[in-house]
Amino acid sequence: LEKPSKKEQHSERKKGIPWTEEEHRLFLLGLEKYGKGDWRSISRNFVVSRTPTQVASHAQKYFIRLSSINKRDKRRASIHDITSVDQADLASVHAARQASQEALAQAQAQAAGQQGKPMFGGGMVSMPPASYVSNMNMPQSGPQQYV
Repeated sequence: LEKPSKKEQHSERKKGIPWTEEEHRLFLLGLEKYGKGDWRSISRNFVVSRTPTQVASHAQKYFIRLSSINKRDKRRASIHDITSVDQADLASVHAARQASQEALAQAQAQAAGQQGKPMFGGGMVSMPPASYVSNMNMPQSGPQQYV
């Protein structure tokens, strides 16, 4: 069994999913509340669809873009060009955040209701230990905070 070459390893690298405008606006709100550097709080409380590492990477690109805004003659448009959130944006972001929290709560309630019930041919399905769940960034039952 041969080791893949550097080029092959690089091509197998997971591709990032582009940030949506909504995620970027949530990022800006989190940045305003928690400041530069508290990526974990921004991830947990604003951009819940992204990990703290992803938020930090997005911030790095955002600040690079911000600092080069004057030199941007021939640059194409970017999500990082959005630098503020107006009241209409704020209302839509709050509505989207509320909807995503309700969907998460509903999914957690449904999952809690399914726990221990027969599934696919009557076998029992059990949850892994809580330590596995938190390490895998999977939802746990109850209102715990995730790492």
